[in-house]
Amino acid sequence: MFIETHLQGKDVFEVPGYTFYGNNRLNTHVRAVKGSGGVGVLVKNDIFSEYFVSVIDNAEEILGLNFDHKDQGVKFVLFACDLPPENSDWRRDSDSFFSHLTGQIFLNSEADFICVCGDINARLGKEQEVVSEIDDVPLRKSIDIKKNAHGEAFLSFLGDTKFCTINGRVDTDQDNFTCVSTRGKSVVDYMCVPHDCLRMCTSFSVSLMSSLMEDQEMFKLLNDRCKQSDHSVLTVSFSFLSSDTEKEPMQISQPVSKIRRYFFNSIPDLFMRSQGWNNAISDLITQIERGYDCQRNVDDLYDGFL
Repeated sequence: MFIETHLQGKDVFEVPGYTFYGNNRLNTHVRAVKGSGGVGVLVKNDIFSEYFVSVIDNAEEILGLNFDHKDQGVKFVLFACDLPPENSDWRRDSDSFFSHLTGQIFLNSEADFICVCGDINARLGKEQEVVSEIDDVPLRKSIDIKKNAHGEAFLSFLGDTKFCTINGRVDTDQDNFTCVSTRGKSVVDYMCVPHDCLRMCTSFSVSLMSSLMEDQEMFKLLNDRCKQSDHSVLTVSFSFLSSDTEKEPMQISQPVSKIRRYFFNSIPDLFMRSQGWNNAISDLITQIERGYDCQRNVDDLYDGFL
């Protein structure tokens, strides 16, 4: 996955053995020598022999991909995201960003695994996004003690959707700052999954860009137009589990169970009553209405053709 691809128009990355899915920012400065922003995902071609892959969302700064297993009925969804910084010229309202993402998660809630990842430009500080008395999720070990406005909106999103960060919870000895620059160190890039999917994450690591470039002898490639990124590389591995075990990977012959358990006596009083949920529900209604209108137009054209 790539955040801030800097691609323009319909440009793509061409990597042997991979297929690129991208969502490039359409607007660029008239004097810009390269694009701005943009998100993209490289999918290994071997994946297509087992999965149907489709784009389910390409909103501004968000790319959603759906992976449907051809035989086992296993479905997982990936959202690559880039929320510009609060003081950026490309500044976007974080509430609308997370409301749209919440709606997309709701639409794909039947998936066996959902991962939201990317540069959120949110600093959570030491505040937790889970409630220890209710949620069966370990508390996050934070290495970034500062919090910003995007962090507050991000915390609300995580609480509303019952998602949690993989950062600070899986392989914490391999965790690190995700942005290192002359201005300091911070954690602004995340991988997030629903609470019940955290157990499927088998490993997680954050690799500093300076270390990767030194290992691969890439410093000689830097010049006036090619700078070292100040963001780190996040890597996660996961395996789908069967419904009756939390230790052994799911056998190929067994699909993931679709049965979900709900504890209605533990629902917080303000669940689905936040402004974020109000905006997400309103956005969903708009999408449904637009979809209905499109289908009705197709039906009318078809009737006229007959």
